[in-house]
Amino acid sequence: MNPIKRQRIPRRPHDIDVATFRALTARDDATAVHVRDVDHGTATRARLDITGAPDLPATAFVKLAPTRPAERFFNRFMALAHNEAEAYRRLHPELSEVMPALYGAASDGHGHAVVIIEDLSVRDAAFPPLATGATAEQALAVAAALATVHQKFWESPRFDADLAYLSPTHSRNTRLGPHSWHLLHTIPKDFNDIAPPEIRTEAKMLIKHRWAIAALMRTYPHTLIHGDTHLGNICFVGDRPVLFDWQVTSCGPAVKDLAYFAATSIDSDTRRAIDTDLVRTYVEKLNADGTTRLTFDDAWDSYQLFAFTAYIAAGVTAAFGRRLQGEAPTRAGLDRAVQAVRDFDSLALLRAQLRRGAG
Repeated sequence: MNPIKRQRIPRRPHDIDVATFRALTARDDATAVHVRDVDHGTATRARLDITGAPDLPATAFVKLAPTRPAERFFNRFMALAHNEAEAYRRLHPELSEVMPALYGAASDGHGHAVVIIEDLSVRDAAFPPLATGATAEQALAVAAALATVHQKFWESPRFDADLAYLSPTHSRNTRLGPHSWHLLHTIPKDFNDIAPPEIRTEAKMLIKHRWAIAALMRTYPHTLIHGDTHLGNICFVGDRPVLFDWQVTSCGPAVKDLAYFAATSIDSDTRRAIDTDLVRTYVEKLNADGTTRLTFDDAWDSYQLFAFTAYIAAGVTAAFGRRLQGEAPTRAGLDRAVQAVRDFDSLALLRAQLRRGAG
């Protein structure tokens, strides 16, 4: 944890005065901080205008633990804010190519945390709307970027050492996440046009067998995964993807990140045209150092299977009644996830895997 005292972890953006900014960033040459553009969701977000030395950034982006009741409960249960602050603090030196520039991060380990990162809009970053979806070129760039991350931490012994807090034992994806899967029961009926009753009935097995499914996921080759790779958490600086919102990063099944991205964030017709190209790009980049970590066939099988994780994420988001992402991106993500699950027959593949494991 940063040397900032526990009581100095800000709760709200306007708690960040110049003294707190200095303590978090080790920039004693800041002379003033002004908060603007406050927004609420799974985190409280704002922009900071910074005055001081010429080499200080003029603006920065800050994330804090959420303050609204439902989101605050979810944050504390999943330790989202703490997990993200630790991800930036511990991993940024190795992942600076795919993370925003970091100015400061701290957590008290009890639900309150803060991350101060670059304001990517200053670099003219492009933020493609989730409702619109990624282009084929953007999607292929994301596949390569994910492979770069995964290669660095592929089945790493560090998950038993300095990254033990991200290990399968503590995974937000397979240890904590399944607690929320029951929310699939509560997807509002006004989503029936894109998630009709028949798909909901078939998907009940995701709730009934969630712990067996989580155990199955832990049998796949593991690495550091972002865990929430929808397009709303990705921007592009030129043609380079930058991933943010590392709240649920953990040790997890590698191809899950790619399948989840493709099934939520690419228009379905575009995805169908490039599915195999996405997997091929991912595998080639993953194995680019001469070590074969996955074959195309194994990656393709996982890609088809793990589309079910996109349905879970999109369904849980819809269950929150558009409060997390808004109407258009919520509907787009759920619609694409349902189509991907159907295209790949992911739930049938999952049932077969569970039977095989039980046998």
